[in-house]
Amino acid sequence: MEAKLIDFQTGWYEVNLGLRKEEIDTFITMLQQLKSGIIDEIQAGGDYEGKTGIGDIIFYLQKADDDNLIFLGPSIKPNG
Repeated sequence: MEAKLIDFQTGWYEVNLGLRKEEIDTFITMLQQLKSGIIDEIQAGGDYEGKTGIGDIIFYLQKADDDNLIFLGPSIKPNG
């Protein structure tokens, strides 16, 4: 897995998460376990190499309707 944090220099950031193909089924299984209540959270941890980076990313079920993100849909590469 790879994580990138992009600073727009406006107070807003973009977080990019890259998965290898072989990681996708494991992630789906963990999401299903999260949904069913088998686990409380999914944690991805950084390697803490270099001066800065992303230390941890945690996925959890929200308890309330306090969304601050929405799914916008898939991004499809153009042909060519």
